[in-house]
Amino acid sequence: MPPLILLPFGVFFVCCILQFWYLQKVRDALIERHPDTFLSVEKSSTFPMQGLYQFTRGGAYQDLNDAVLNRHVRNLKRLMIVAYTAWGGFALCLFIPSFGPLSFSVPQLPLALANGSYDNACCGRLTLKNGKMIMGAQEVSYVVESDKQGPYVLPTFYVGAAPGGYVVRRNGQPLKLRLDNEVHPTAVELMDDTDGSIFLFQRLNDR
Repeated sequence: MPPLILLPFGVFFVCCILQFWYLQKVRDALIERHPDTFLSVEKSSTFPMQGLYQFTRGGAYQDLNDAVLNRHVRNLKRLMIVAYTAWGGFALCLFIPSFGPLSFSVPQLPLALANGSYDNACCGRLTLKNGKMIMGAQEVSYVVESDKQGPYVLPTFYVGAAPGGYVVRRNGQPLKLRLDNEVHPTAVELMDDTDGSIFLFQRLNDR
């Protein structure tokens, strides 16, 4: 999880803490300036602060025509808007991985890392060159990324292999084509489209 994902959650957490401070400001103003109203608000609630929440969320406080109280309530409402917005941003980052600058993007490696020609007797030569995967007359774009298991080539769509040739499905889910080394890869793995086993393509000495 990228550290920036915690930013909206941190804002939400701080807003929750400050909310109690602003509610205390509203409570103090009522006690000092409108004690009868405060008692009425307190009697209307079953739980602590419940009455104050209801009092500030409605428009009853405006009937008192108190500039100080109005300012405290406005600040509280603004704080709640910020809190809800921050929580919404956090939720978006959690459930929409491609959302904005806080996306859960995996670390990308230089495209040139995988550059080279690779060969397996099943299908012939596979060439990786600066983001272009070339298999005979077929060409597929790719990126090079890394996860806990190591580096891999990720094509734009599904690329597999089968005895006799490559299998490319432009509407298929792309698979990670594992590289054997993050510094100087000498092989790349493609899945056998027929049984799910692995074809190992060895890099040729033409880099």
